[in-house]
Amino acid sequence: ENNHHYHLKMVNRMSTITPAPNESDGKAGGQVEKDEEGAVVKSDEGNCPELIIDKNHDLDEEAGINNSETLACNDEIRDESKAFFHNLNGYLETKQQMDDKYKEVDEFERIASFVLTDDSGGIELNEGSGEFKPQYQQQTVDGKPVSNIKELYHAAEAAKPVYEEIITRLYNQVCQECKGDGKSEITFAPLKGKERAQQKADDDYDTRTPGPGVAWLYDIVRGCIEFTSADQILRFLELATKDESIHIVKAKNRF
Repeated sequence: ENNHHYHLKMVNRMSTITPAPNESDGKAGGQVEKDEEGAVVKSDEGNCPELIIDKNHDLDEEAGINNSETLACNDEIRDESKAFFHNLNGYLETKQQMDDKYKEVDEFERIASFVLTDDSGGIELNEGSGEFKPQYQQQTVDGKPVSNIKELYHAAEAAKPVYEEIITRLYNQVCQECKGDGKSEITFAPLKGKERAQQKADDDYDTRTPGPGVAWLYDIVRGCIEFTSADQILRFLELATKDESIHIVKAKNRF
């Protein structure tokens, strides 16, 4: 009956994606430019860090990247810059592969267009005020706001089996009703480490009113579901939003 808030991450399983290896070792020199056929940016002499940019990337404009520009490369390029361009290249390549895979799984972007609403109407009283709705603080087993990490974990230990029972029930119903492209999985992690929890409370929530910061930690009890089809994800979301035993405090659709 007492409020205890949980963290559930639901993802669509995709094939393993590995960024391109680093081929930027050695001295830099010459000019770096994109060829006419593709989006590969490389040097005409020396061994400059390669920046491979797909002209179809949606992030090009956001990142300030112009594929038609020539990038200068000289002996003064720093190791930090080499690492940056290598990481940027890997990020863009990985994002493109993930976008392509997502289109295979959900061609019409039904998951992205699903309106995921919360029941709290937002936990902050006024955006940017630092004041939050006290009813959404974590509560002790006696129904009072937790005042320290010990009370938080005492409540979490009591809430964990209840959370797992509810999520497992919905998961099993989805697996019975909807077919996927492989075997789905449900995972319940151990309680979040106390040291990490206290650090997060101090770093992220210490200035919230009312306090203390530990009362705003929602991911002590947590779980993850990996589905293999868009139909399964959508069905789970429908069940979760309609289930009377579930009150959605915060929700975000990352698709």
